[in-house]
Amino acid sequence: RQIGYLQGEAADLGNIGLIYSAKGELEEALKYHKEALVLHKKVGYLQGEATQLGNIGLIYSAKEELEEALKYLKGALELHKKVGSLQGEATQLGNIGLIYSAKEELEEALKYLKQASKLYQQLGLDKEVAEIEQHIQDIEQKEKIHE
Repeated sequence: RQIGYLQGEAADLGNIGLIYSAKGELEEALKYHKEALVLHKKVGYLQGEATQLGNIGLIYSAKEELEEALKYLKGALELHKKVGSLQGEATQLGNIGLIYSAKEELEEALKYLKQASKLYQQLGLDKEVAEIEQHIQDIEQKEKIHE
């Protein structure tokens, strides 16, 4: 703050938010991530903005405020697409898919998770592909039970 480097300040605020989130102090985490988001917007750093939107979405998810989580995660997804971050896009597609799964909107969940899997495959991220594919299998099993 002393030197007026807003992008650095925003990064630090986001990191503090991550620490509070890890400690389970979600309201405090939310405060820091939202402050970081404001600064990223102010300096026009879209990647930072996308990251903070995703972090805020995950906090709302942890608070089981799923509609609010979707709003932020979809915003993050759009910004990751805009800046060309395929890994960020894949991450948000997966997060959105998991929210829809939690809401028992299984078709919508599968749509997002399959897109995430495809991007992770394209990026050669085998661990992430395996995790997403496990979620897809779990949902497909749920669907069979409900038939």
